[in-house]
Amino acid sequence: MAKAPDWRSSGGYFAVDTGRRSTYFTARAESALARLPRVEQRRILAAIARMAADDSLHGSKPLAGRREHSLRIGPWRVLFAVRDSDSIQIIKIGPRGDVYRH
Repeated sequence: MAKAPDWRSSGGYFAVDTGRRSTYFTARAESALARLPRVEQRRILAAIARMAADDSLHGSKPLAGRREHSLRIGPWRVLFAVRDSDSIQIIKIGPRGDVYRH
C-alpha cells in the first residue's frame, strides 16, 4: 500500500484508494489491523471500502459529542473522521468495548 503524506507533523499514515474517497489509516489503526487474523482484516477492509465508496457513508453512525463516526463490523468497530469530501481518516480499530475509550 502506498504511503500518504502526513496531515500532521507526527505519525505515519498509509492510504488505501477506495475509488470515491482516499482512506488514510493512522499508525495506531494500522497496527491494530495488522494484529487481527487475516480473515478479519479482509472483512474490515472490505467494509471500509464499501462505506468509503458510498456518498452517505453507509452503515456508519456519528458519535455523540465527538467529530468521529463509528462503523460496525461484527464484534469490531472502526472509528473514523471525514477530513473533507475526498478523504477519510481511520483513527482506531478494535473490539466494541475498548474502541470508544480515549
